[in-house]
Amino acid sequence: MRQCIARLFFPGTIGAYNTGMNQRIMNRPLVVEEERINFDDQTEA
Repeated sequence: MRQCIARLFFPGTIGAYNTGMNQRIMNRPLVVEEERINFDDQTEA
């Protein structure tokens, strides 16, 4: 039972760590928008 939990838990934590490090190193957004529909260009104050 403990091995099963470890097998599910550790890959998730390693994946989350790698994603965070990659985002910091690459310094770019996770999503690139090609087109925005139904959004105003002005921000509301």
